[in-house]
Amino acid sequence: MSFKLDFSEVNDNDYNIADGEYEVVVKKAEEGTNPNGKSRLHFDLVIRKDITDQRFGGAHIFDDMYPQAVDGKYNNSILMGFAKAAGLNEGQEFKDFGDFLDAFVGKPLRVRVKNEKSSWQGKEYENLRVKVRNVSKFPQVDYRANGIDLFAGGEEVNISADDLPF
Repeated sequence: MSFKLDFSEVNDNDYNIADGEYEVVVKKAEEGTNPNGKSRLHFDLVIRKDITDQRFGGAHIFDDMYPQAVDGKYNNSILMGFAKAAGLNEGQEFKDFGDFLDAFVGKPLRVRVKNEKSSWQGKEYENLRVKVRNVSKFPQVDYRANGIDLFAGGEEVNISADDLPF
């Protein structure tokens, strides 16, 4: 059976996330470097598909946070605000920073985004920026609908018949 491409069917507005508020779930949170070698925190946010009255369900919003030039540390106010919006608990302690970032995975929140133009090395770019992070209006998440596997990378657990109470 043949298949013919028809690019007249393409609507560029289906791919460019519009400015606005979106219910998202954190798919990944990690510390690393950008392609230019600059340190950053990288949050992969997925626009929720289980919220049926919002566009762009399943699209990714990348929210990067860079260390401050003054002291090389991440802005604690923004980071704690992000943690609060994601529903992490006040006073919660973590064994290390990686454990803290792992706590974001699977958490719902509401973000406001804006498309902004920027330039770097003489080239113009349009970037989608997260401007505000808030607590989700819909804290119950259908993880399967959103392609989130909370058990990915987890350790296998072996249970023998002796471990069971029946």
